[in-house]
Amino acid sequence: MSNSLDTMLSERFSGQCEAPPGADLADVRRRARHLVVLTQARRLRQPGVRRLPLRGSLLVAAVAVLAGGGTAAAFAVRALTETPASALNGPAHGRDATPADALDLAQAVERWGVELPGSGPGEPLTDRSATLLSDVGSQHDTVSAFPTSHGAVCFEIRAAGTCNTLDGSPGITWAILSALGSTRVYGVAADGVARVQVNVGGLLHEATLRNNGYFYELEKGMRLRDVRGITATWKDGSTREVTMPPGGP
Repeated sequence: MSNSLDTMLSERFSGQCEAPPGADLADVRRRARHLVVLTQARRLRQPGVRRLPLRGSLLVAAVAVLAGGGTAAAFAVRALTETPASALNGPAHGRDATPADALDLAQAVERWGVELPGSGPGEPLTDRSATLLSDVGSQHDTVSAFPTSHGAVCFEIRAAGTCNTLDGSPGITWAILSALGSTRVYGVAADGVARVQVNVGGLLHEATLRNNGYFYELEKGMRLRDVRGITATWKDGSTREVTMPPGGP
């Protein structure tokens, strides 16, 4: 990890730690008081906005970051033709049509490629970006995504996002965002996935699955540490699971 990347990320996220009086609640970057993002990248704990290692995942978030397997080597260097998610294979809509928070993530991915050439998910293809889900959950979230030139998929809620691949099992990417008193499990599902369920405390809960995006908001009384995994049911009836480490994420 280069010092310049540490410096860049520190500058990028430093303004997200304090919410000024009377802040616009529509802007999470200016109002975040406590934010946790968990993804399928190597698990780490960050008590504050200091270093944000970019190993196999990119997090555009602030204050507290948790990340969970994989390294930058997981991104195969290959030309992208189509992703396993058809929502991201449609006609180009132009950069102006890309949601602002997705552009924030795309800019961070581009900086990653500059600072650590060859280690990241590739060039963001924002002309193929899509809003997968909108107005979901108590915070009226939007899940948006875009593919990359190395075959990865980058996705986000409120500019808190990551990149990973849909190739192989289980056919989903995932992240968990806790902010504003709400915890959401979200990601992108391959075309072959017909159902996504989140295991909380040993019980499976249905996630909203539409347009290759999925979303589940923990109910009141549920704790982040009680999230045990995610089950993807494929159209052929098979199930594939993502299992959280013992004791929860």
